[in-house]
Amino acid sequence: MTNTKLNNSLFIFRRDLRLQDNTALDEALTHSKIVIPVFIFDERQLGDNPYKSTAAIEFMLESLAELNSDLNNYGSRLYCFKGVAEKIFERLINEISIDAIFLNTDYTPFSRMRDDRIKQNAIKTGIKFFDYHDALLHPPGTVIKDDGKPYTVYTPFAKKARSKIVPKPKQLAHSNFYTGSLEG
Repeated sequence: MTNTKLNNSLFIFRRDLRLQDNTALDEALTHSKIVIPVFIFDERQLGDNPYKSTAAIEFMLESLAELNSDLNNYGSRLYCFKGVAEKIFERLINEISIDAIFLNTDYTPFSRMRDDRIKQNAIKTGIKFFDYHDALLHPPGTVIKDDGKPYTVYTPFAKKARSKIVPKPKQLAHSNFYTGSLEG
């Protein structure tokens, strides 16, 4: 990351529906003049699939409403879109000038595939892409035995995990959110 601030950055919320203690959002606000907070209802996840849960969707909608209210306190709002995430991204970069995309790493196979496509699209169009570990205390693969192999017994794994430093939660230090309009 350079000392030169990016003009417009897109922050994509997913599981991390909060302003406080949000690694990628904090980085976006620190390194960008304007941050556009976005959530995409990916129709592939909302449609019939074995992981769909009505209760989880209801909880997500309540969390999105609360997040939007929190953003309102900073004079902004949550820009919500419905469709295939990669297609929404393509549409957004045609509507507004975006210098970078920031997001927190999501570890599911579907999420990794989706984020890889967004990243490749961003790179292809000259947009910087930044992803950060945020959802777990330690990134996957970093709590390993001294020989580099993964633990197969819980107690030694837990002991090693507890010995590693966990960063303190960060409070929102900037509020340079986008206040314009976007078609949702």
